[in-house]
Amino acid sequence: MNDPHVASLRYRIDPVHELLDFTGTSLPDEFEVGPFACRVEEAELIVTPREHFASEEEATAVLEPKLRAWEAYGEIVSGARFEFVQSSVQVVDRDPPPDTISERGTSVTRVRFDLEASYNVKWSPPTSHRPRLSGSPRPKP
Repeated sequence: MNDPHVASLRYRIDPVHELLDFTGTSLPDEFEVGPFACRVEEAELIVTPREHFASEEEATAVLEPKLRAWEAYGEIVSGARFEFVQSSVQVVDRDPPPDTISERGTSVTRVRFDLEASYNVKWSPPTSHRPRLSGSPRPKP
């Protein structure tokens, strides 16, 4: 390819829990995630770069951290565990040789990212009595 360009990426939205269903979601028709235009059709995220990415690796290096954050946000806020699993990528040649049509697509296998975190939180109930300091402050050495 003379001038490869990532035209689109597709991700399945896989619920980690079998009771989750992402069909008929109430997302806007199209929305932005970083430098990508996105839309959801049934349980598939379709991503179109708004900037030039010459390879799948370049595009996914920018997009996938945002998708991982989205997965974590969904689990933290609503308890909905899901994952984006890349299903295909379409790469086109923006400068093909004359009299040729060039398009390349690849499929990928399932890649799973699990996020587990634990937090220690110390909480003390507020007290109605606050100690008062008396005397003059100590001078600093």
